[in-house]
Amino acid sequence: MNGLWLAVVATCMAAAPLSHFSQSDVPPDWNIPRPVWERLDKEKLLSTYEISTKLNPFYLRGDFDGDGKPDYAVLITNRATKILGIAILRSRAQHVDILGAGGIRLRRAPTADGSPAMLIDNFGWVDAWHVVPKEPLKPTGWDKPVSPMVGEGIEVEKTEASSALIYYDGESYRWLQDSD
Repeated sequence: MNGLWLAVVATCMAAAPLSHFSQSDVPPDWNIPRPVWERLDKEKLLSTYEISTKLNPFYLRGDFDGDGKPDYAVLITNRATKILGIAILRSRAQHVDILGAGGIRLRRAPTADGSPAMLIDNFGWVDAWHVVPKEPLKPTGWDKPVSPMVGEGIEVEKTEASSALIYYDGESYRWLQDSD
């Protein structure tokens, strides 16, 4: 009986970290690497933005600028507007780049079906994300011309609906629509 009780308690405790946090809660320190917390604190960004727990994993690690050093991406919420964005912490950059949420607005080209160009400034629709290896890019029919990636990228998705690649080309962040 004790073994079964311990298994039930362990299972409940393992599920607790994700189930008891609301969108506006800060994830426990063990879910975000210390260098991310330190950098956000150093740049005083936590007074304007909070780390969102909407996505799991809470952060992505990749080499987004191709310098061979680890970089991080964290989903954030603007405290005033509640708009979601992505904070990109490049290891050698002088500042944290904020995509959406009142920061950099990414441009999506007109779509193949004639939908007009848009500026992406809210990532509230994203329900999945992952790191994509650096690869040669080809126009998808949505975006022309396509600048080359200098490092890894971030695939953002509305599962079973739409996806796009966010990548850095050495000067700015780019949006490459993958599917509609």
